[in-house]
Amino acid sequence: MDITLRKIVAYLFGVGAILTGLLLALASAASGILLILAGALSLPAVRRSLDARLGLSFSTAAVVGIVIILGLASTGALVFAALDGSDSGPTGPGSDVSNVSMAAEDTVSASATQRLDVAWNARAQSAVDPDAGGITTYSAEDGEKYIVVRMQLTNTGSTSIEMTPSLFRVLANGVEYEYQALFGSSQGGLSGVTLREDATYDGWVAFSVPESTTEAELIVNQDAYYQTNTAVEFEQDSSMPVNVTT
Repeated sequence: MDITLRKIVAYLFGVGAILTGLLLALASAASGILLILAGALSLPAVRRSLDARLGLSFSTAAVVGIVIILGLASTGALVFAALDGSDSGPTGPGSDVSNVSMAAEDTVSASATQRLDVAWNARAQSAVDPDAGGITTYSAEDGEKYIVVRMQLTNTGSTSIEMTPSLFRVLANGVEYEYQALFGSSQGGLSGVTLREDATYDGWVAFSVPESTTEAELIVNQDAYYQTNTAVEFEQDSSMPVNVTT
């Protein structure tokens, strides 16, 4: 096997482009596919296979040119996807989405081992941008919309709490909806947060519900912790901005 610096560089670039394309596909399928194609074409093994199976032979200059074109096309598709979703982001419910009248149900128990005070506000949105510095905007599925709940959580108990978004659910029309996991939700997400006694944390949770939903209730899921009950007292704060990117 002939190992050269050019082949090493080609494999490093190709594998890196394919992995990056897989990530970009979460934001824009077209962008991700184009970059994956560029990475695949960069791999000498792929070019040898194309030559053996289809009789397609590429010169070095042709490979470089095609890879550059695919890379530019991938960037353009990503920019287009970002601009296309910019008007339906988290700054408002969106003219195409009806808002939801929200309430919250306290869970009070003398035997609870964890206690939280939760100030909250909520609204319906057609899309969610989970990270202000990121590139991903999640649009709701057809016939669905997001309910985004902004929270200020205070640990009023005597032990630390390992926060999890699965502690909260939305009840609408007799159906309980679990939180919507969104890739890239590093800012304000409840996963991986340890809330110590008397500490306060600002976070948010998103739920995907039918677009026809007009009323819903924020509830506590006691199955979120094994053999641990959590007492939660909710207080709605209508002045709290619901913006998941700040």
